[in-house]
Amino acid sequence: MLDSSLTPKQLTILQLLLDGKYLKQVALELQLTQEDVKVNLFRARQRAGVETLYQLVAVSVLRGWCTPPVSLETAGRPRP
Repeated sequence: MLDSSLTPKQLTILQLLLDGKYLKQVALELQLTQEDVKVNLFRARQRAGVETLYQLVAVSVLRGWCTPPVSLETAGRPRP
């Protein structure tokens, strides 16, 4: 069953990953175990109807659930 969006915890985890944090850093920051983070990402993939983390990132950015990271090359330049 597809849901229209992710839970607040799932969005927070995904955004931290998009911001360049490692799984272990996300777990420490949110006071979760790494296994809890993995389970939340698995359930987020289910809710979004995708199979991989890469697909989840793409869907989340395209649907506006998360903000894509800004590369160092484009930092400071206006987006088209």
